Amino acid sequence: TGDLDTFGRVAVYNPDTEEYDYVADNDDGGINRNFKITLTAEAGKEYYLQAKPYYSNQTGSFNVYLDSNQYTASVTVSLDKKTGVATVKGNVTGDAFNTLYVDSTSCDVAIGGKKTFTAKVKMKNYSVGYHRIYATLINHESAKIYYKNAVPTYIYGKPSIKLSDFTTGVKYFSFSNNNGSYSGDSTAKVYIDYKQKGGKWKNNLGPIDSYGSKKKGKLKPNKWYYVRAHYGKKFKYKNKTYFWSGKSRGKVSKTFKIKTGKAKKLKVKSIKISNAKVRSSSFTYILYIGSWGYPRTITYYYTTFDVTVKLKKKPGTKGICINKIMLKGNKKKYKTSMSVSGKVKGHKIKFSLCSYQNATYKGYSKVVKKKAKVK
Repeated sequence: TGDLDTFGRVAVYNPDTEEYDYVADNDDGGINRNFKITLTAEAGKEYYLQAKPYYSNQTGSFNVYLDSNQYTASVTVSLDKKTGVATVKGNVTGDAFNTLYVDSTSCDVAIGGKKTFTAKVKMKNYSVGYHRIYATLINHESAKIYYKNAVPTYIYGKPSIKLSDFTTGVKYFSFSNNNGSYSGDSTAKVYIDYKQKGGKWKNNLGPIDSYGSKKKGKLKPNKWYYVRAHYGKKFKYKNKTYFWSGKSRGKVSKTFKIKTGKAKKLKVKSIKISNAKVRSSSFTYILYIGSWGYPRTITYYYTTFDVTVKLKKKPGTKGICINKIMLKGNKKKYKTSMSVSGKVKGHKIKFSLCSYQNATYKGYSKVVKKKAKVK
């Protein structure tokens, strides 16, 4: 009033930060340098008004007037977690509803002009996380009538995985996601749980991207483990981090049984190479210099031979692996054919040998390295 220049602002208390968030302010929106704040309030919230002289050295008195265009409205939501369908109910007096939204996207539900409504929203059509469902009004165009809490979406289904997606070593297993991502939410990732017989499921090994892989170490050698997969996603809501997983509803894959490799290396008695032959392979291509083409022939040489490996004792596994060639059987003597690039007759070549528990998920033991001469 008078010559006093006023300033005002409105705040809402935020319980997450335990601070007041300012939602509106004004300096000269009214008459004679007085403030005027126009605000659409949300039902159920407490608003705090601060009014003061604009300049700190000014003193005087002034009045604050509240002009309200009143209406009352509410929106309630209930969610069926099995179907992922949210039932939304709205009620308003002093106005009518206009549009129903999930986040900033309007739903294909006709509520325009209604004072009460009941709507079904398929939350499985939205990404897994928390979403705000709200309705707008016709006369109070800027009003958004929120449900007081966000709504969790549909639970993930079961990942489709195979035993061959797992590989085990002495103290680890790895999983390769060869089946892509969850069809309903491309941001969802695969997670793996594991346990020993009689133990509790532990560890969300992940996230594992589509066609990516993860490795879990510090396991016990030569032991059976149970493994399973489920979809999951980490996200933030109101400055808090949540982990949403299909596991919470039992939506996990089939459980598989895998075995880690033996800790001891194979005891190799001898490696014998026989029937070594140098072979060649040639191909011809055209080398162009300007518009002229010149034929060129390249010849590659490689050596084929038979390998016989004798062990001091049987490995006690499904078989052994020689330079990535898997040979079946629990025995002392193994024989196979292989080839290496180049002319290697008269030279020593390297061999890597280990046992394996199963051809599908491997179960490799520690590797022993040896050399043998190609005669």
